Amino acid sequence: MIITENVYKKIICSLNLNDMETGGMIGGSGNIITEFYFDLNGMGHLGSYIPDVHSMNMILEKWIERGIHFKGLIHTHKKNKYLSDCDLHYGKRIIISINCDIILGVFVLKIQKLFFYQLSLKDEVMHVKRIDYQISE
Repeated sequence: MIITENVYKKIICSLNLNDMETGGMIGGSGNIITEFYFDLNGMGHLGSYIPDVHSMNMILEKWIERGIHFKGLIHTHKKNKYLSDCDLHYGKRIIISINCDIILGVFVLKIQKLFFYQLSLKDEVMHVKRIDYQISE
């Protein structure tokens, strides 16, 4: 997967604002991430992030008009680079509702690193695969 440099910088700067969990939505085309929407209205707590789905859907409508596809969500974890059971449950709900694989990203505040996972659902079984990425102009 490729992330444009501008989007990567926007992700890192936006998610690095505080210790509460925060997040946003990523979009693009093919295997290139070209868009990031930081969820200012999402609810962050010490151990969870609840997206503002209404705002994200409004942004997604604008993206669709521009030919940008929803790819998934990114959120912060304080220390852990792995997806939690809650992350997987929420990811499964998204996959079921849009009938498409998604990407979930985790930005680990303690080590300042971003990790991505491809989530897919086959025969009611969730499959999770870590995705490597490159930053490109």
